Amino acid sequence: MEKFKKEWDKKDFAKVDRKIRAYFGGNTFINHRGEKETVPTNKQGFEKCLGIPYTSSGIFACYSLSCNTNLFWDKDFYFDYAVIREVDQKVCLILSDSEENERVIVL
Repeated sequence: MEKFKKEWDKKDFAKVDRKIRAYFGGNTFINHRGEKETVPTNKQGFEKCLGIPYTSSGIFACYSLSCNTNLFWDKDFYFDYAVIREVDQKVCLILSDSEENERVIVL
């Protein structure tokens, strides 16, 4: 199992913000209500669309990407968390399906 950072510093927040806004911003997804939704590129609109609350636990620190909406990667998997991989400090997205299977995308 991959290990992810348990706490973020200021530089980590800036890096994750930049990476996930570049990945999601301006893209259109089908949300959990079956509607097309375009993710804003500005920080305030982006945060409002996705919610992205920061949480740190004994397991890992993350932004929750499924707070305000479920953005689907394909018909089965949705974006769940943005995390930082411990081994190389890369920003990753954790995806889940309804049976709690996971996929990891490295940004």
